[in-house]
Amino acid sequence: MKNEKILVFSYYSNIAGACQAEWIDDKIEGLIKGGKKVALISSISGNKSSLNISHIRIPSISLFDFFDELKRAKLARDLFQFSILLLLPFVLTLGILLDLLLFIVTKGVGEGRWSWLISASFAGIYAVLRFRPNKILTSGGPASAHLAGIIVGKVFSLPVIVELQDPLSGEGIGRNVQARGWLYKVEKYIINNANMTAYVTEAAADFAKKEFKSSNIFAVYPGSKDFGYSYSDDKHNGIKIVHLGSLYSTRNFDSMISAIDTLISQGGISEKEIELINLGHVSDEERGKLKNKSYVKILQPIPRVKALEFASKCDISLLIQHSDDRSNVTIPYKTYDYLNLKNHTLALLNSDELTKLIIHYGHTAIPLDDVSKISQYLLDIKSNKVKLGNANNIDYATQANCLVDII
Repeated sequence: MKNEKILVFSYYSNIAGACQAEWIDDKIEGLIKGGKKVALISSISGNKSSLNISHIRIPSISLFDFFDELKRAKLARDLFQFSILLLLPFVLTLGILLDLLLFIVTKGVGEGRWSWLISASFAGIYAVLRFRPNKILTSGGPASAHLAGIIVGKVFSLPVIVELQDPLSGEGIGRNVQARGWLYKVEKYIINNANMTAYVTEAAADFAKKEFKSSNIFAVYPGSKDFGYSYSDDKHNGIKIVHLGSLYSTRNFDSMISAIDTLISQGGISEKEIELINLGHVSDEERGKLKNKSYVKILQPIPRVKALEFASKCDISLLIQHSDDRSNVTIPYKTYDYLNLKNHTLALLNSDELTKLIIHYGHTAIPLDDVSKISQYLLDIKSNKVKLGNANNIDYATQANCLVDII
């Protein structure tokens, strides 16, 4: 319904290079293009929204989170309101107590931003009285956004739609046993109290339906904003492969390096005929593995739009999942940016669902550790058996669609 008013809770927004922020910024722009009126409540970590919407930025009460947010705001060169510092007395009293309680209960202080629940709830009450929304949408990484939205929804009897960018519970999620236990309880509370909970993979939604016995669980691919870049046959020698994003832990170039080194040793390809580029942060451990590889280039992170422009001039966009179980229920957000580019994507995956999606749109998916198939793919690229830039059109399911429209 056009002209509906949507109040959005998202801890992250308008932070360069932050996936969760890009995710919600794309979605808000999609809502606006769909005729919705939007107001946003976020932390102070990012800049004021550039989308000409009502945007309330409120800090956390936690001492740890408060100063972390100030640091992020400074890095973003943001001139936050001086009135925020008036919260310091609460931060130095209640905030310290909250951090201590969290440390006792979960054996540490992680990225949950739980104290933001308090400040975001008060900001939400103010926003409802001022903005008069028809619905509440919650998204973003920390679960505090979802809890704040549910609380405000209950106060004003407003329907609440929750979008979980990642499941809150499951194998490999949470810092430790204590944190995983609490996250499971939070996820259960959210599902039992939201009018709709959307997961971003079918696998995650199916698991949640069985685990939490709810009929208000759905799967919705989020999509991303199309910036208009598409594959351009930029003249250069050899095969140019780019990975956008970070390399660390089990998301690394190991399989690609093994495949390329095998081809070089067998004479199937020379070092001068291939270029493997990472555009983003690389951990020290991964840098150590790559420092002697002449065909590898590590470039510093650049703004998203510039990164997509760079990728459009490469032959292949490389997508790599983690090798652990989290890959079965998550899809990297950059997947949708890659699909919008329409140049060829090589996806090294650990997910049947994402494999089907990648193949559906005319790209190549290979099991993460199948070095033999990766080697053959590169030989096929060299011999022009794989047509670059030959991707299918993207349908509605992979656009930055209005989640609220499908209720």
